Amino acid sequence: MKKQIIAGILGLTMVAGLSTPAFAAIDFFNEIENNDTFKRANEFPLKTHTMINGKASRDDDYDYFKFKAPETTFYTFDFGAANIELPVEGAEVTLYDANRKKITSGEVDSRNELKFSEKLIKDQEYFIRVENNSSRFYDYILEVYKRN
Repeated sequence: MKKQIIAGILGLTMVAGLSTPAFAAIDFFNEIENNDTFKRANEFPLKTHTMINGKASRDDDYDYFKFKAPETTFYTFDFGAANIELPVEGAEVTLYDANRKKITSGEVDSRNELKFSEKLIKDQEYFIRVENNSSRFYDYILEVYKRN
């Protein structure tokens, strides 16, 4: 009987744990070329956790994305190149406001990481620019998610 009670409690704990925002569905968005200017930015719906799949196809390649913040809170921007180690400063991600004014940016560091957080305002429009500063071509993932 004790085993059944413990198993039931563990089962409920797992169900409650899996229903938290940490396990919320991830929305995927694939880059569509030609998005190399603000005017041609790919627009995507930002959710709790959105993953953008892109391709750095040449030196000094710029990819622009546009979105609106669904709520006022902090969001984390986490960039990673797929299956490749980039040199320091090999990529840069920049966040802009609706007027194309730079809010913040980050570059790949010595640990091959690029991550920053910023408070976004509900219903405000933002732009993200991903810049390839290396001679390598690679696929990348940019995750944008609500910070807990």
